[in-house]
Amino acid sequence: MRTPRCVTHASARPPTSGTGHNGAPHAGTGYTRATSPSPADCGTPSKEPNASSSSPPPSGATARSPRTSPPSTRPRKPAPGASCTPSHQAASATSLFRPQPVHAATEEHLRRLGVPCTTLRNGFYTATLEHYIGAALETGTLAVPQDGPFFWTAHEDLSEVAAAALADDADGTRDGVTPPLTAPRTLDFAGVAEVLGRLTGRTVSHVVVDDEKWIEAAVAAGMPRPAAEFSLTMFTAARDGEFDVTDPTLESVIGRPARTVEQILAPVVGIG
Repeated sequence: MRTPRCVTHASARPPTSGTGHNGAPHAGTGYTRATSPSPADCGTPSKEPNASSSSPPPSGATARSPRTSPPSTRPRKPAPGASCTPSHQAASATSLFRPQPVHAATEEHLRRLGVPCTTLRNGFYTATLEHYIGAALETGTLAVPQDGPFFWTAHEDLSEVAAAALADDADGTRDGVTPPLTAPRTLDFAGVAEVLGRLTGRTVSHVVVDDEKWIEAAVAAGMPRPAAEFSLTMFTAARDGEFDVTDPTLESVIGRPARTVEQILAPVVGIG
């Protein structure tokens, strides 16, 4: 049984500051394999801030035909010495989304250490939307900064991939850094407004708000300004196309269609 080995994108490098820089994220090619692995595991990674997991694409979601494989029927238990650490599809030293240079630096650090682990390039968490739709459900207006396509992906699906990686039977993944683990379609906030309309039976309009005005409104509503500025980088990265990526690996590993935005938001709005 193979022990997952940490690798990272060849051009990933530690960030020079705490903020992102112009440039698109690396798209999952050009990985370099670590050598002389240490028996140590990957440790316990810190969780991403909630605001750092979501941004959608323009309506008219893009999709790729997923490869599907039947789910494994044998019991899954951690493979000897296996460990995983979460990362993000858009991990890059040049990302506009502030968490991504940190993810890229972590991947590079693990590569240099040569510790045996699998780095999971997770898609943007669908649960992030819960932080943005509350007012829309009350007022019928989803007012956010200009965004772009997001590959919204369910925590439940990603946890299955993590379990499969630990059990060392994740078809479609590979040792080291995984391909992007995303749902097969992207969706922007205009599309999210349409989903909310279908779920509630009411009209929910999408309104684009100027960046600074959005920050001011968020601060007036009680959000600390640094948190509002942090959250804005999710939208600026999305409009730069950083999250406009889909990959069939996740559905191939879990052996079924990925959960949709509509399925995840239904219980949030009181359905199901």
